[in-house]
Amino acid sequence: SFKECLKLIEYHKKIEELLYDWKDEIPDKIVHSTDSDKNYKIRVAWFQLLLSYIEKGVKDGYLDKELDDATKKIIQGYKKLNEWDSKNKKEYKKIIEEANNILLNALNHISKIYILE
Repeated sequence: SFKECLKLIEYHKKIEELLYDWKDEIPDKIVHSTDSDKNYKIRVAWFQLLLSYIEKGVKDGYLDKELDDATKKIIQGYKKLNEWDSKNKKEYKKIIEEANNILLNALNHISKIYILE
């Protein structure tokens, strides 16, 4: 239906924003929600959005459960790292890279739905 199609387009847009509108770089200082330049993927808020968007995609039938499981595994890894420890920059980068791959995978799934409909 047209309504379902609009819902899918909106969801696709949210996944793209999460992937492309947030920075992969790890800043030298802790970034707060009140900072003007706050859209870094290292932030807890980004990981919360990642999980909620992937869970919604699975619930709505756009994504496979495996993506949800992989996302939860990445978030566990993120939580194991210290809240802020510059020694862990390499680990944070690896986790962000894995999360980006999940988002790319999600976009791939969604574009297949576009083609089918």
